[in-house]
Amino acid sequence: DDMAMMGGREAMEVDYTVTCDSSGLIRDVSMYYTMDGGNDELMSSGSLFMATAWSDGCYFTSGEFESRGDLVRTVKPGNSSCRAPGNLQSISVREIINEHVAMHLNTDINKVRELNFYQEGQTTPFGDLIGSSVFNWTVP
Repeated sequence: DDMAMMGGREAMEVDYTVTCDSSGLIRDVSMYYTMDGGNDELMSSGSLFMATAWSDGCYFTSGEFESRGDLVRTVKPGNSSCRAPGNLQSISVREIINEHVAMHLNTDINKVRELNFYQEGQTTPFGDLIGSSVFNWTVP
Protein backbone atom coordinates (compact mmCIF):
# COMPACT_ATOMS: atom_id res chain seq x y z
CA ASP A 1 0.00 0.00 0.00
CA ASP A 2 2.78 2.42 0.95
CA MET A 3 4.60 2.08 -2.37
CA ALA A 4 1.38 2.41 -4.39
CA MET A 5 0.41 5.60 -2.58
CA MET A 6 3.86 7.17 -2.71
CA GLY A 7 4.58 6.41 -6.37
CA GLY A 8 7.33 3.84 -5.91
CA ARG A 9 11.04 4.30 -6.36
CA GLU A 10 12.49 6.60 -8.96
CA ALA A 11 13.36 5.11 -12.33
CA MET A 12 17.09 5.16 -12.96
CA GLU A 13 19.42 4.51 -15.84
CA VAL A 14 23.06 3.79 -15.09
CA ASP A 15 26.06 3.80 -17.37
CA TYR A 16 29.12 2.13 -15.93
CA THR A 17 32.60 0.94 -16.75
CA VAL A 18 34.51 -1.63 -14.76
CA THR A 19 37.92 -3.27 -14.90
CA CYS A 20 38.87 -6.53 -13.24
CA ASP A 21 41.63 -9.09 -13.26
CA SER A 22 41.29 -12.66 -14.55
CA SER A 23 40.16 -13.94 -11.13
CA GLY A 24 37.23 -11.50 -10.94
CA LEU A 25 38.80 -9.02 -8.53
CA ILE A 26 37.27 -5.68 -9.47
CA ARG A 27 39.89 -2.95 -9.82
CA ASP A 28 38.05 0.15 -11.08
CA VAL A 29 34.39 1.17 -11.17
CA SER A 30 32.79 4.26 -12.65
CA MET A 31 29.00 4.71 -12.42
CA TYR A 32 26.88 7.52 -13.77
CA TYR A 33 23.25 7.58 -12.61
CA THR A 34 20.45 9.38 -14.46
CA MET A 35 17.44 9.50 -12.16
CA ASP A 36 13.91 10.40 -13.22
CA GLY A 37 12.96 13.16 -10.81
CA GLY A 38 9.49 13.56 -12.29
CA ASN A 39 7.97 17.03 -12.38
CA ASP A 40 9.56 17.97 -9.05
CA GLU A 41 13.12 16.72 -8.90
CA LEU A 42 13.62 18.26 -5.45
CA MET A 43 11.74 15.30 -3.94
CA SER A 44 14.25 12.92 -5.56
CA SER A 45 17.48 14.74 -4.74
CA GLY A 46 17.94 12.75 -1.51
CA SER A 47 17.45 9.48 -3.37
CA LEU A 48 20.14 10.37 -5.89
CA PHE A 49 22.49 11.43 -3.10
CA MET A 50 22.01 8.14 -1.26
CA ALA A 51 22.31 6.11 -4.47
CA THR A 52 25.70 7.63 -5.24
CA ALA A 53 26.96 7.92 -1.65
CA TRP A 54 26.50 4.23 -0.82
CA SER A 55 26.95 2.77 -4.29
CA ASP A 56 29.89 0.63 -3.24
CA GLY A 57 27.50 -1.63 -1.31
CA CYS A 58 29.53 -4.25 0.50
CA TYR A 59 32.22 -4.51 -2.19
CA PHE A 60 35.76 -3.17 -2.20
CA THR A 61 37.27 -1.49 -5.25
CA SER A 62 41.06 -1.45 -5.12
CA GLY A 63 41.59 1.19 -7.82
CA GLU A 64 39.54 4.15 -8.95
CA PHE A 65 35.94 4.44 -7.79
CA GLU A 66 33.58 7.05 -9.15
CA SER A 67 29.85 7.42 -8.59
CA ARG A 68 27.92 10.46 -9.71
CA GLY A 69 24.65 11.35 -11.34
CA ASP A 70 22.03 13.82 -12.42
CA LEU A 71 18.32 14.25 -11.89
CA VAL A 72 16.20 14.84 -14.97
CA ARG A 73 12.83 16.57 -14.99
CA THR A 74 10.06 14.73 -16.81
CA VAL A 75 6.30 15.10 -17.14
CA LYS A 76 5.70 12.22 -14.75
CA PRO A 77 4.59 12.85 -11.17
CA GLY A 78 7.41 12.89 -8.67
CA ASN A 79 8.06 10.03 -6.28
CA SER A 80 8.32 10.35 -2.54
CA SER A 81 11.28 8.75 -0.89
CA CYS A 82 10.58 5.63 1.08
CA ARG A 83 12.78 3.34 3.14
CA ALA A 84 16.41 3.44 1.96
CA PRO A 85 15.85 5.95 -0.86
CA GLY A 86 18.23 5.29 -3.74
CA ASN A 87 19.98 2.42 -1.98
CA LEU A 88 18.04 -0.42 -3.55
CA GLN A 89 18.72 0.95 -7.00
CA SER A 90 22.45 1.29 -6.39
CA ILE A 91 22.68 -2.16 -4.76
CA SER A 92 21.05 -3.61 -7.86
CA VAL A 93 23.55 -1.84 -10.10
CA ARG A 94 26.52 -3.19 -8.16
CA GLU A 95 25.09 -6.72 -8.34
CA ILE A 96 24.59 -6.33 -12.10
CA ILE A 97 28.24 -5.29 -12.38
CA ASN A 98 29.24 -8.44 -10.46
CA GLU A 99 27.07 -10.57 -12.75
CA HIS A 100 28.61 -9.06 -15.88
CA VAL A 101 32.11 -9.72 -14.54
CA ALA A 102 31.19 -13.34 -13.72
CA MET A 103 29.63 -13.88 -17.16
CA HIS A 104 32.64 -12.29 -18.92
CA LEU A 105 35.03 -14.57 -17.02
CA ASN A 106 32.72 -17.59 -17.24
CA THR A 107 32.89 -18.05 -13.47
CA ASP A 108 30.45 -18.40 -10.61
CA ILE A 109 28.79 -15.18 -9.43
CA ASN A 110 29.33 -16.12 -5.78
CA LYS A 111 33.07 -16.38 -6.40
CA VAL A 112 33.10 -12.81 -7.74
CA ARG A 113 31.02 -11.58 -4.80
CA GLU A 114 33.19 -13.26 -2.16
CA LEU A 115 36.40 -12.10 -3.81
CA ASN A 116 35.25 -8.48 -3.67
CA PHE A 117 33.60 -8.33 -0.23
CA TYR A 118 35.07 -5.72 2.08
CA GLN A 119 37.63 -7.08 4.51
CA GLU A 120 38.51 -5.65 7.88
CA GLY A 121 41.02 -2.82 7.54
CA GLN A 122 39.94 -1.73 4.05
CA THR A 123 38.64 1.78 3.47
CA THR A 124 35.51 2.62 1.51
CA PRO A 125 35.66 5.23 -1.27
CA PHE A 126 33.90 7.54 1.18
CA GLY A 127 36.57 7.27 3.88
CA ASP A 128 35.01 4.73 6.25
CA LEU A 129 37.48 2.24 7.74
CA ILE A 130 35.93 -1.22 7.87
CA GLY A 131 36.20 -2.70 11.36
CA SER A 132 36.95 0.56 13.15
CA SER A 133 35.10 1.52 16.30
CA VAL A 134 33.22 4.15 14.28
CA PHE A 135 32.32 1.87 11.37
CA ASN A 136 32.19 -1.65 12.77
CA TRP A 137 30.00 -3.89 10.64
CA THR A 138 30.60 -7.25 9.07
CA VAL A 139 29.45 -8.98 5.91
CA PRO A 140 28.13 -12.48 6.62
